[in-house]
Amino acid sequence: MTQHTDIDYMTLGVSHPDEVESLASYLNEHGIFAIASIDENSVRAASGDSETDAVVRTLKTTWRRFWDNSDSGLLGLPMFIKES
Repeated sequence: MTQHTDIDYMTLGVSHPDEVESLASYLNEHGIFAIASIDENSVRAASGDSETDAVVRTLKTTWRRFWDNSDSGLLGLPMFIKES
């Protein structure tokens, strides 16, 4: 008997290679298998059904909010901005 495993992937485009690594890590940390493709500025995430796809879209939205509103280089250290 032959076993078949069908795995589908959805491609999530981002604008910068740094975002590719960050989004792939974020998805993997939340239980979604994701592969970074830096040369294409995209992330391929495992997709099985509409429920999983909805989770991936939600995680991309929460990751985008995190990315846009944090300074990823500081790693949680306090930051003071001097106004001129």
